[in-house]
Amino acid sequence: MVARILFVRWGILYGASAVSHVDAIIGALVAIGVAVIAWGLAGAKGKSAAASNTDAGARWMNWVPGVTTLAGAATLVVSLVNLLQPLEPPGLAMRACPGARDNSVPYAGITSATEGVNSRQGPARSYLANGRFPAGCSVGFAAYCLGDPIIDQGGVTTDETWVTSRWLLVAKQPGGWRSTAARILSGENPGPQFVSDAFVTPETPYDQLPIGTPRQCPGTFPYPGKTRLQPFNASAGTFTAAANHAINMGFAIWIPPRQGFVDGGAYLQLVTPVSAPALTSADNPGASPDGTKTVEWDYKNMLPTQARHAAGDSAFQPGHVVIMAIPCLADNIPAKTSTAAIAGYDVPETGVPAMNTNIPSGLEKNRLARAACEVST
Repeated sequence: MVARILFVRWGILYGASAVSHVDAIIGALVAIGVAVIAWGLAGAKGKSAAASNTDAGARWMNWVPGVTTLAGAATLVVSLVNLLQPLEPPGLAMRACPGARDNSVPYAGITSATEGVNSRQGPARSYLANGRFPAGCSVGFAAYCLGDPIIDQGGVTTDETWVTSRWLLVAKQPGGWRSTAARILSGENPGPQFVSDAFVTPETPYDQLPIGTPRQCPGTFPYPGKTRLQPFNASAGTFTAAANHAINMGFAIWIPPRQGFVDGGAYLQLVTPVSAPALTSADNPGASPDGTKTVEWDYKNMLPTQARHAAGDSAFQPGHVVIMAIPCLADNIPAKTSTAAIAGYDVPETGVPAMNTNIPSGLEKNRLARAACEVST
């Protein structure tokens, strides 16, 4: 019983078939144990029972409570074990895929491809496939590595196209007795298995998944470099940013409170409307194959103003906003904020925004980064 609870909790024992077999063994052992105790007690009364004149029907009726007790005890123990440590974590929406576990993992996701997804030996399509998971089931992951960028259909909208370079490493037991036990009990594949994040729907908080170590991540797929944000192009009404090895580039604006704007305190994504001439969703953040991206900033319509006059002063006070550009590893997944470029801008009543090096206090960089990379899913 203790081993079953711990092995399921640690992710050594998983899979409906394997766990059900162990539960059956526990039930059988409980029944045998109760029977042995009962037979031992009955042996102490053997001579008196043999000398009795009880008829066969009465003796048979004496067995009925014993058999019922055996079945009830086995059922009770198995049910208690499943209550203390169920096969599936209660918070997950789908059962685990065959050959995968979702207990004791940093991140669990649902396979979203209609025909299922392949796993590969490394984070790129050039690596050999070494497994397959059906669609609509849960897989637990231990870390992510950067690899081949793939269009994420879940992040494609009428306004945006995103790609993901995150490849998720399927959770496995570490080497030693735990790996051996997982392979024997659950049929665990001991080799590394990677699944593209483009084919996984989040089931638990995806930002909890750590980036893998060099030992876990084969290949040479570099992390995005520092972003370079050009000054606002007033004639075109655009921002342009670039970063080495960036596959997506996201833009966002923070509107600090008490700046006279209706949306004071808001964190908003900057996206070029697809109604603009000759633009499609592929022209927007994020896909950026060369690491450079341009986005439109319609500041006049985006920043409806209220009265921005100082108390007792009729002079107009320019509102101040903060712009961020940051590489996105995938839709909803920004790179580290240390790679971001941040600039402040004064927005006058007339004329064009002017850069201001002052960044107001209260800026939540992580929140602004998530806004830059956000998408509907």
